[in-house]
Amino acid sequence: DARTAVQNMERDKHVVEQQLATLTQQLQSATQSLAAHEQKLGEAQSNEQRMRAQLRCVEAQVSQLELTKAQLETQLQQRLASAGSAPGAPRSAFAPVATAAASVPVAPATVAAEKRVETET
Repeated sequence: DARTAVQNMERDKHVVEQQLATLTQQLQSATQSLAAHEQKLGEAQSNEQRMRAQLRCVEAQVSQLELTKAQLETQLQQRLASAGSAPGAPRSAFAPVATAAASVPVAPATVAAEKRVETET
């Protein structure tokens, strides 16, 4: 009976050791998976921070463009008002367009290209 009990205990020990080995492998796999997920989470958080910074820059640019637009609209209204009150001011339908175009800065390359087209025609 003692021999049978020892054999049973050795068999149980072997089963427990196999279970422990399986659980150890599962734990290692889960730990690796967790580490990979944590790395992806860190990358996602870094991307989110970068995107939020870019969004703040774009929002600042939009704000600046809106301010510039408002300033240009004010200048246009002022020029239209002064052009309309000047003696002999043109009453052409194109006068507002010409006035608006005059208030927009033009790049030197654009001016050179326009002069080239004018001289060619």
